[in-house]
Amino acid sequence: MKARGYMGKIAVVDLSTGKIEFPDLLEDVARKFIGGSGLGAKILFEETGPETDPLGPENLLIFAVGPVTGTKGFNSDRFEVITKSPKTGLYGEANCGGHWASTFKKCGFDALVIKGKSKAPVYLEITDDNVEIRNGTDVWGKDTFQTHEILKRKAGEKAEIVWRYTKTQANYLSRKRMIPDVINIF
Repeated sequence: MKARGYMGKIAVVDLSTGKIEFPDLLEDVARKFIGGSGLGAKILFEETGPETDPLGPENLLIFAVGPVTGTKGFNSDRFEVITKSPKTGLYGEANCGGHWASTFKKCGFDALVIKGKSKAPVYLEITDDNVEIRNGTDVWGKDTFQTHEILKRKAGEKAEIVWRYTKTQANYLSRKRMIPDVINIF
């Protein structure tokens, strides 16, 4: 049984192997670790340790939403991005807003956990109850508007939101530290 306000499912993507799993979010976990911050902290704590290199493929990048995400409540369209911080080597979290949170939750997930390192540029296509790894070589190095147009053509009318992670950011920062440009595609 899933807790009220939760979808009851997590998507775990391993970019190294290409494997995608969909473990259930247990009701007792949702009640003990409330919201995107609580759930993300629990996952990060259980899956990483002091030896985890914040810039290595064993670190996690977690996107998590809470039970009020997607409701009409004030400030309810928020999500958390959680990882082991490259700056401190400790817990790092960013609280973000926009349409991504409710759109992601409507796809049937409470969290997206990304781990590993892809051999080539990829992007994730998230749809109703599914996540797929797609070849991203055609958008690698493109600007926001070019990326928007290419992915909109590929996805058609089902596209709502695109997160763009540029080649420059990948080279200058790290795979785990992203500066997203969020585009709403209507």
